[in-house]
Amino acid sequence: MKILQVSKFYHPFLGGIETVVRYLSEGLIDEGFKVSVLCFSNTIKKIEISSMNGVELLRAPILTNISSQPLSWQYVRTLRNLANQFDVVHFHSPNPLAEVASLTWSTRSARVVTYHAEVTRQKNLLPIYNWFLHHFLNQTDQIVVSSTVMLEQASYLKKHKKKCQVIPFGIPNNHSTDLELKNRVQKLHTRYGNFILFVGRWVSYKGLSYLIEAMNHIKQHKPQVKLLLIGDGPIRSHLEAQIQTLQLQNQVHLIGRVESTQELQAYYHACEFLVLPSISKSEAFGMVLLEAMQASKPVITTKIQSGVIEVNQEGVTGLQVETKNSSALSLAILELLDQPELQRKMGENAKKRVENHYSQTQMVKNYSNLYKLVNFSRKRNS
Repeated sequence: MKILQVSKFYHPFLGGIETVVRYLSEGLIDEGFKVSVLCFSNTIKKIEISSMNGVELLRAPILTNISSQPLSWQYVRTLRNLANQFDVVHFHSPNPLAEVASLTWSTRSARVVTYHAEVTRQKNLLPIYNWFLHHFLNQTDQIVVSSTVMLEQASYLKKHKKKCQVIPFGIPNNHSTDLELKNRVQKLHTRYGNFILFVGRWVSYKGLSYLIEAMNHIKQHKPQVKLLLIGDGPIRSHLEAQIQTLQLQNQVHLIGRVESTQELQAYYHACEFLVLPSISKSEAFGMVLLEAMQASKPVITTKIQSGVIEVNQEGVTGLQVETKNSSALSLAILELLDQPELQRKMGENAKKRVENHYSQTQMVKNYSNLYKLVNFSRKRNS
């Protein structure tokens, strides 16, 4: 069976949706599917075709961006030309250009959409997008969400619940304890000592300013503890200014992007725990939570109404705090730092939760069954 994944970006671009598309696509290849991914690229001027771990990649150049949405005529043209060559076209939403473009033609292929998150920031465009989105969802054979919270809370899905189902995201099993990993972890401990970790894009909804403010309080109690921020983004200069203003240069380190999977894994294993202080439902799931939990690390998250509160079980795999509350964040951080046994136990629970509920194997199996079902239904009704 041939599957076309339609996404904004793909590895090595770092982001939650991109990580899901990669793990799903590579897992499907292992199951005997033929998988292609159509995505954008900032670095090319014409369609570029390549392969990565068995997945065919079709990258289209970007003409410009409007409200975080890349625009590309080559992307639209390629999608239209390819659609009927696949058994299933799988859209990863939000991706307004692909969604609107798909309304302009009919296809024999079955259509699946994974509804990753609601659009919340471009409020001036929402009335227009809302109309197109509902028509797009009407044309899909099946809608997938990653959590029951998303299914209950997503306002745009209320009219389409009959064809919605929950398939949690998953990550590959990783039981690596090889010498190289141990050496990397030791180097990080030597350089930074004890540290807590954030991994993700440096954008406003991640709540990083509250986390840095919390570190100002942590400094008074445990000045030796560091905070490492992995990633990059448009608020870098704001974070740098805040760190300097609070005189936290010795406590907070902006690591930047980590391209190597092995290096990132070492950070997870070396840290005390991960903190994800997001302040809005734009943080719909939090793939970095799974990656940290798989490394037997507890997590601290905020009580946003999204899949985040479903992934991190309060008091079991980590702690949850109110959003936009640096005092609550600092208290939660100190609670874990002061109780190594609690930290260890939550880390064990976290690893078990990933293995039991959020494995790549189970995610691929569920999507495989869904593809076969919608493909059979489409052919039967055509």
